[in-house]
Amino acid sequence: MHRRAKRYTSSHLQLLVLKAAPAPTRIGITTSRKVGNAVRRNRYRRLIRESLRRVLLKLASGYKIVIVVRPQPEGAFVPSYGEICEQVNRLLVLAGLLPSGTNTRDAD
Repeated sequence: MHRRAKRYTSSHLQLLVLKAAPAPTRIGITTSRKVGNAVRRNRYRRLIRESLRRVLLKLASGYKIVIVVRPQPEGAFVPSYGEICEQVNRLLVLAGLLPSGTNTRDAD
């Protein structure tokens, strides 16, 4: 999937999108050990999952999506929930999977 997927990048995340058969959209989140220790990696995953949960019903169907957390320099901070939401939202809109007016922070 990684070779054929279309890539979209932000400062902390990379979005890989591949058109799949007509089926529900599948989403995966990847964090390598280069991102940091288990606490840091799990924090990223929780923040990304929560931001996706708010827009899940608005996502286009029939795609395979992988969100990769990009390694940051040593001592870099974990971004806030608002920053992660903004980056996830921007990448999904850029990929055409989410309508452009959607905000992941207050989608409920």
